[in-house]
Amino acid sequence: MAEKRGSFLSRLIKGLIIFVLVLVLIATAGYLFVRFYYGVDLITVGGQIKKLATPVDESKFTNRFAVEDKLSLQAEINSQFSIGEYIIGNETDGFRTHTEADGELVPNFIDPTMELSDKECGALIDIFMANAENKAALKLGDVEVPFSIIQVTFTDVEDAENATDFNIVIKLDLRQFKEKKFSGFPLKYFGRMIPDDVYLSSTVTVTKNTEEAFAYSISNGRVSINALDEKETQDLFNSIKKIVNFTSSDELAKSFATPFVNALIGKENSLASGMGCLDYHFETVGEVVKLVMVTL
Repeated sequence: MAEKRGSFLSRLIKGLIIFVLVLVLIATAGYLFVRFYYGVDLITVGGQIKKLATPVDESKFTNRFAVEDKLSLQAEINSQFSIGEYIIGNETDGFRTHTEADGELVPNFIDPTMELSDKECGALIDIFMANAENKAALKLGDVEVPFSIIQVTFTDVEDAENATDFNIVIKLDLRQFKEKKFSGFPLKYFGRMIPDDVYLSSTVTVTKNTEEAFAYSISNGRVSINALDEKETQDLFNSIKKIVNFTSSDELAKSFATPFVNALIGKENSLASGMGCLDYHFETVGEVVKLVMVTL
C-alpha cells in the first residue's frame, strides 16, 4: 500500500512538473509570438502597467493651487469691476464665475494689462469649470468620469517665438467606471489592475497668432500617466497601438488640454472674453512665465 502511495505521489509530482513546463512553454511561445509578430515586449509592458498602478503621492505636483489662491484671486479680479463681481462665492459654498443671471457686470480697468501666474490660472480655470454651462464632461464609453484639476504650469519654449508650453494635471476618479464596466466575472479581476485614481498630465505647445486677438495654435502634445514619465507613457501607447486600434499620446494630450486652453484664452465663452479683455500674451521674466491679459 505504501509503495502504491509512493508511486502515485511520484506520478503526481512528475505530472505537475510536466504541467508547469507546458505552461512555461506556452507562455514563452506566446511571448515570442507577440514579440516578433507585433514587435511588443510583454515584459516591458508588464512593468509599465505595474508602475501605472502604483499609488501617486500628490505632493509631487508642486504647483497645486489651494482655497487661499482662489480667495486672493477673487479679490484681485473683482477689484477690476465697478459694477458686479466676476468671481462669486466663498470658501464654504464654493466659487463660480459671473453669468447673465447675476446681473450687470461693468469692468473698470485702470492698468492696460493684468498679469496672472500659472497657479492663479489653474485656480481660475477650476472656478470657471464650476459653472454648469462650462463643465467639461469626460466620458469613457457611456460612463461619465468625475475629474478635478490639480495644477497648471507654464514653461517658456526656447528658440520658438510666441510659444509657451501649457501643462495641466487632472485627477480622474475611475471608481464608478470600474463598478459599471468591471463588475462581473472575470472582468472584476482585470478591474483590480486599474487604479481608482488616475493622474493625467497633459502638455501642449500654445503658439500665439500675433495678427489676430485670442488666436493661437496647439501642437506637440505629450502626456504622462501616474508614475510613468512621458517617454514611458508614449512607449506604452505605441505598444497598445501595435495590437489594437488606440490613440497616440500626442492626440490624447491635445484632446485633454485644448478645452482648458480654450476656457482660459478662447475667443468665445472664455475667462478672457468674460472679463472684457482684448487680447493675451505670455511673458517670461527670468524663469517665471505669466499670462498677461490686455485690458486697455
